[in-house]
Amino acid sequence: MDIFSLVCCNMMATANISTLPTHPTMPSYNYVRLNVPPMMHADIYQLGSDPSAYWVSEKLDGVRAWWDGRRLWSRQGHYIPAPHSLLKHLPEQSLDGELWLGRGRFQEMAGLLNRRDPNHPLWQQVRFGVFDLPLITGPFELRKSFGLRLLPTMSEDSPVFWIPNRRVASATELDLLLRQIIDKGGEGLMLHHEANHYTAGRSPLVRKYKPVDQLLVEVIGYTQGRGRNESRVGALVVQLSNGDSFRVGSGLTDELRDNPPSIGTMVCVQFSGLTQRGIPRFPRYIANCEETKAHH
Repeated sequence: MDIFSLVCCNMMATANISTLPTHPTMPSYNYVRLNVPPMMHADIYQLGSDPSAYWVSEKLDGVRAWWDGRRLWSRQGHYIPAPHSLLKHLPEQSLDGELWLGRGRFQEMAGLLNRRDPNHPLWQQVRFGVFDLPLITGPFELRKSFGLRLLPTMSEDSPVFWIPNRRVASATELDLLLRQIIDKGGEGLMLHHEANHYTAGRSPLVRKYKPVDQLLVEVIGYTQGRGRNESRVGALVVQLSNGDSFRVGSGLTDELRDNPPSIGTMVCVQFSGLTQRGIPRFPRYIANCEETKAHH
């Protein structure tokens, strides 16, 4: 048995996982907003990078949520009213994960949370997929071991589960795994470095890997900017070839906001998948569609 295994087993033998430290006890009244949870955020996987030191898991297309041992919070710090039928399966230990209805159902999940109704029948289909234990000190390798002891696996019939991790030996094998997930309707992959410690903010040791598409669309209008962009364009209103329209504000430079493309101009939009209405998700303006298609 290696040193890591000895340390891991000793810690598990002496520690009561359910009583590991969580956030300080909170008052019993209903919260509307908490300070933004100190979540760790992923960087973008660089094509061809060696993934052999990473644990790889599916990137669930759900809504990120933080369980503090008593309540669920959004990444923006908003209280998520969820039903007891889900909460009763959650431990006292803090968890970081995704509220998930299944592959391709992100819009339904987001819409359910916007209702803020824990009695809505759709909640009975929601599962909470956990990918990290943020308040356990130590590398991801150790946190993963605790997670597998604390929670059921994804294949088990439980509304709360640990998202399975696996190793890949090369970038080629990683690309093959990504294609398998995408073919099943998934969103992409997450890579957690074995030595990564949980820290708030963006971490270079956590990577996300998902396909990115590009599309030419026609500019048909503009929206007014807000805040520092109050006197200029906030977003381009663009139209697909089928007549559906949407807004693109991400990726616009100050120069473009001052002098936007004229009405009727064809511009390139980068996006990640489509909504149920067929509208590009997370659209971002880019200079041209001949740019290399990176994977995010």
